[in-house]
Amino acid sequence: LTILPMMVFFLVLCLQITKSWKDREQNIDYVSNNDLMLKIPNRRSILQTLQNCMTSMQTDDYLSIIILDVDHFKSINDTYGHPFGDTLLIELSNCLKKTIRASDYVGRYGGEEFLIIMKDPTPESANELATRINAEFAKLVFTFNNVSFSKTVSIGYAFFPSDTDQIWKCIKFADLCLYKAKEIECNNCGHNWSISNEKMTDVNIATHLLLDAFNDRYDTAILISG
Repeated sequence: LTILPMMVFFLVLCLQITKSWKDREQNIDYVSNNDLMLKIPNRRSILQTLQNCMTSMQTDDYLSIIILDVDHFKSINDTYGHPFGDTLLIELSNCLKKTIRASDYVGRYGGEEFLIIMKDPTPESANELATRINAEFAKLVFTFNNVSFSKTVSIGYAFFPSDTDQIWKCIKFADLCLYKAKEIECNNCGHNWSISNEKMTDVNIATHLLLDAFNDRYDTAILISG
């Protein structure tokens, strides 16, 4: 009779230890795959999601890669301080989560850049989403030292496999479209009109990749290895 309470005690203790380890593993997994400030997937996680989407694609399926960032973000940090810049990114993250479709994915690609994955898009649906993001974020009002103002984002997007048969190139196409949109006018969005108009070749892409060589190797490794 005296052994039974001890057995129950050790059984409960083992269960508590097991639960504690599971909770710890779940927490480590969440921290390693998410941006804790923005509460969305981090770069590695969103690229892994992209890899998973590619793996499950059928013959006639398409993906759209959308990349966006805050216009003049460096100036915002320099003028208002990094805490305000963080607040702006949090609000943008919340805006994106509310604006994308239930079937879409969004993650922080790096710095102030966000990456969205659209499954089975049409040119019209991708442009509509990009335009809606532009409009919804522009509606937000920020206040600093009793002065209220709005900020904008610029967006570039591309399609896989219609724009390119390699997904990492599709990401770079979208990124280049983003910068082309900024060149034309901030608070803008654009697809491969910037690619076709400039007759972009692999040489053009390679030149751009040199500016971000480390991230390219990192991204390509994830997207190839899965």
